Amino acid sequence: MLNLSLPDSGKLYLKVTCVLVPVMAIGLMFTLPYITSPPEACDLTSVLHRDFYHYYGLVNVDNPLSHANAERGGTINSKCHLFYDHMRLFPPGELPLSKSMIVQSLRGSGKTQIRQCVISRLSQNNHVILNLYGPDIKNYLDNFVKNIDITSELPYEKINKYWTKEHFLQVMLTEIASRFINKKYISILKKKQYKISLRTRREVATLLSFYSTKDYDTLCTIINVLLHDLTEYWICWIINCRIPCTNLQLSNTNPEMFIELAERHRKIKVKRHTADTDASLRLLLAMYTKTQSSPLPDLHNSYRDQLAMLINFLSTLDITTTVIVDSLDEIAFFFDEADQTLGALQTFVNSVTNNDILHLALGNWGEGIANMCTFYILIPKIPNKPVNISWTRQDKIPIIDLKWNDLLLINYVDYMFDYLRTKSHDKCKTLPDICSLLGGEKLCVATMKQLRHPRDFHIFFDVLTQHMGTVCTHRNPAFIATEKDLTTVLEETNQRILKEESI
Repeated sequence: MLNLSLPDSGKLYLKVTCVLVPVMAIGLMFTLPYITSPPEACDLTSVLHRDFYHYYGLVNVDNPLSHANAERGGTINSKCHLFYDHMRLFPPGELPLSKSMIVQSLRGSGKTQIRQCVISRLSQNNHVILNLYGPDIKNYLDNFVKNIDITSELPYEKINKYWTKEHFLQVMLTEIASRFINKKYISILKKKQYKISLRTRREVATLLSFYSTKDYDTLCTIINVLLHDLTEYWICWIINCRIPCTNLQLSNTNPEMFIELAERHRKIKVKRHTADTDASLRLLLAMYTKTQSSPLPDLHNSYRDQLAMLINFLSTLDITTTVIVDSLDEIAFFFDEADQTLGALQTFVNSVTNNDILHLALGNWGEGIANMCTFYILIPKIPNKPVNISWTRQDKIPIIDLKWNDLLLINYVDYMFDYLRTKSHDKCKTLPDICSLLGGEKLCVATMKQLRHPRDFHIFFDVLTQHMGTVCTHRNPAFIATEKDLTTVLEETNQRILKEESI
């Protein structure tokens, strides 16, 4: 007789197996329908599911194709990923930006995304960032036009005839003063003030006061810190030596000085005369009374030398200065119908990209301190109306002509699709590459050749997804375009592009 007895371990294995197999069978019985049946999103008989984003599991996903522009903070469009990976404009990984650049491209080619990329890569600590965008520049130009008292000339004519690099330097001086006059810099200044000569601090105090546009109380506090040798020495424990920050009156003993300061200030055409200006000039008079040193010689220096002084001063405090110019194509002054040659735009671009200003971003200068100033200048390219760039040292600051073609667009979109696949969930199908959606490589390339840049593609893709949602039930697989679909979609895309450009 055969002995079938098992060791204890074998008996345990048999018992576990006898229990698990039925359990697994029951589980499989309940699971099998979910394996063999498609997700609910695949049911195209439901109108809700005839949607591209439901079908590919992209609902509630940060979708770069669904944003109208790149200015929405915190989205994939506001970061460096797309433009680093495809245009190779920036260093890889998380390396900080250190080299200035000038970018020229058509509207819709990605200038704003480059700007947002730059901002996302800049340190927010110890950094004065001059964001000179369309509305900001328009405000300065509006002041300039009003301060040129020639009523017979149109605004664009005044810009074309009288605007120079000196006025853009005035803008930068005003912006640096406005941004440095901030309570967060007071502690930095107190720690580093002993490294800077009184002569330099006195000049900086003069420039900050003269170009100030706001926050007089913080300005006065900073001025007292800058002049601590005169406002905080030992006798000040007995008497108050500080320059008073309230109830400053024009001194009857210095009317000539005030007149000279006011006359000099009227040469700052990019600013309007305001109550804050009066307060700043009174503060300059109080400084004159305290130091017995006239501010006028410092203000008679060239605007370029004044700007170099402020940038050098900030570098001494380990504070970097970055200038970003963008959205020039949004400024009405530059696109007056009577200005057929775009002379006002060209004049402004000349003032920004001239050698004298951009050399501030190169090498070591000023008391042996390493330069800590960078420029990112984004200039629109206008079809059939070239805008020239006067900068000559492209080996130091490159001029990048941002061009797109069909293959670059395909790669750009496929990169976004790669990103979207990682975010998709509850999908019916995995999102394919763009050429699979557009009916194969031949149709895909032919379609992309009709689009100029990313903005055109974003418009096209919005029209495509809406159109494919109306015909998806007649396709297997769904949401794959035919040549007829693409013809219809491109016709509507062109109409939307024309409508957008006419606004």
